[in-house]
Amino acid sequence: MLQCQACNSWTEDGATFCTQCGQRVEGGKGGWGRRRTLILGLVGVQAALLLAWFLADSPGEAPVPAPSSVTRQGSEKKEKGRPPDPRPPAVEKPADSGGPPPPMIVVSTPEPPAKKVKVDDTLATLDLFDKEGEFARARPAVLVHPDGVVLSRYSPLLGVYKVRCRREGVAGSIPVIGVIRYNQPADLALLRLAPSNQPLAALNIISRSENEALANNDEINVYDGPGARPARIAEAFFTTTDGHSGLLLAASAGIDEESYLAVTRSGSVIGLCRPMVNNVVGLPRRTIPARPRGLRVFVDPASVFPREFLLEPVSFTVAENTMRIYEGTFVDLENRARETYRKKRWGEAIELLRQAIERGGLEDIEVVRLDRLADMLRESYLGEVGRLQDRRRFEEAAETARRGLESFARDGILWFKLAEVCAELELTREVIDALLQVQQLENSRRVVPLLEGAYHELALNALKEGDGRRAELAYIEGLEELPESGILRLHLAQIYQQWEIYQDAIRLLEEAKELDSALSQRSDAQLGKIDDILSNREAVVIPIPAGASSIRTKIVLDGRIEAEFVIDTGATYTAISETLARSLGYAFERGERVTVLTAAGRMQVRRIRLVSVSLRGYAVHNLEVIVLPESGGRSINLLGLNFLNYFKYSVDSTRGEFRLERP
Repeated sequence: MLQCQACNSWTEDGATFCTQCGQRVEGGKGGWGRRRTLILGLVGVQAALLLAWFLADSPGEAPVPAPSSVTRQGSEKKEKGRPPDPRPPAVEKPADSGGPPPPMIVVSTPEPPAKKVKVDDTLATLDLFDKEGEFARARPAVLVHPDGVVLSRYSPLLGVYKVRCRREGVAGSIPVIGVIRYNQPADLALLRLAPSNQPLAALNIISRSENEALANNDEINVYDGPGARPARIAEAFFTTTDGHSGLLLAASAGIDEESYLAVTRSGSVIGLCRPMVNNVVGLPRRTIPARPRGLRVFVDPASVFPREFLLEPVSFTVAENTMRIYEGTFVDLENRARETYRKKRWGEAIELLRQAIERGGLEDIEVVRLDRLADMLRESYLGEVGRLQDRRRFEEAAETARRGLESFARDGILWFKLAEVCAELELTREVIDALLQVQQLENSRRVVPLLEGAYHELALNALKEGDGRRAELAYIEGLEELPESGILRLHLAQIYQQWEIYQDAIRLLEEAKELDSALSQRSDAQLGKIDDILSNREAVVIPIPAGASSIRTKIVLDGRIEAEFVIDTGATYTAISETLARSLGYAFERGERVTVLTAAGRMQVRRIRLVSVSLRGYAVHNLEVIVLPESGGRSINLLGLNFLNYFKYSVDSTRGEFRLERP
């Protein structure tokens, strides 16, 4: 038996190590032989480690990361039930220096499981401040990187000098230090926040390939605040008028005009939403073209920003962005304006050219240079109006034309464009005004047929509403502007024929034939009808009651109001009361002041001109009448000689009748 010098315990003869403490036992069998084997083994291990270190540092070889678990290639499986060998593993020596390298050490580092991020925790609000530091507005945003990167709309940043970011349920706010990237067609921007003490909850932006994999009828979620709203893709590859692609969502209870953020069901950011309406809320510079009813929300894809953009430094501050756009130099604005003009991006060109011209005036730029920009601005307005017309966005086209005319009020082509657009919008009065401007500027007859059609349309609209008086005035106004128009005379004659104002209808039809021979056939047909009516009609006979001191009858004024008149063959003028004049809509106070002689003596009255005065179809058009003041609450209307002298009339006292007939 051998005694261990370390723990004083006994072990069997020939043992090399103590069975209790594992220390070497002096005097055991094979002491030197075993020591030599152990020494050689240790030397081999040391040589293997040196060789591995040398290979790791050799050129062209990747460094070996620190192992979390190490295994030796080619090692045999442990036999079941056998305890592990306490000796270090043997290292095989290469057969010769030119042979393959020794077995490599394989390192595997397991990745930590991804932490699930709640979308609600990533929603943020941007508080925007003006140059004076006053709060201007607030806009929603979403965190897309834990280091503090925010995805938001770009357009709300224009004119802003400072931005702070706050999150729901979190005290305080974090300043935005600048803009990393922005995409103007998509109206998206990446903003970087000031460094934070701890990582922020953030969502991933889906990659471009993932975005392209989205398909119609895929289900996604939208947010307008905390809590998801289910939505469905209606068109996965919808393209706006300027070529920007995105998603169009189908209408559902989950989406509305307040929807802001679109994410996949797994929680990755697809993009930001905006409503598809004509007056685009929050985005006045972009309108989605009309689509079938129910498709109302468009998603601008966030994948326009590859993920590596999130790691880029800030490009410029929000204040610098505002100053660059709104306070840029003339040269900067001119260069940018010329570039957008060259690319026919008319809307952007208009804004930049206007800014450049304004800045040029402040910087005392030579007039010739500014005139060239003005010519480009005019062409940009025409180009933008035409582009919007082609896409049937007529309201925007009309607004653009009106805005252009603020700068180019004497441009006949721009006025003509406005007339075309207003015709599509059925704004007939504005069509007429625009065409009159064209006629005045160009002194051309090319607009005459268009004006005649516009006045006719104006009259037809009045007739549809049952307002014959307004229709008549539309034709009269047209004849004042186009005194040589035969077609307007023909249309007005048709109204007078319906009102039995035959004399005026005959006069207008005869004039229409003289002015336009192409109207002869239509005019003659209408004249024939009037002749048939007049030839078959007897004279108007008004009975005079026995003992009556006056002849009374009903007269129709302006084709719409009937009133009782006294036929007075001794009165020079036809007269109406102030009450009747007001009922007809005349501001008689502005009429010409004249002096007349009445039974009560001389008096001053107002004289106006009625559109028509008709006695059972015998009518006089454009008749001057005087307006008599009312006395003691009594009013009187007189039919005088300036009406009667147009016809043949007589008073038969024996038969007790007043007779009126054609001359």
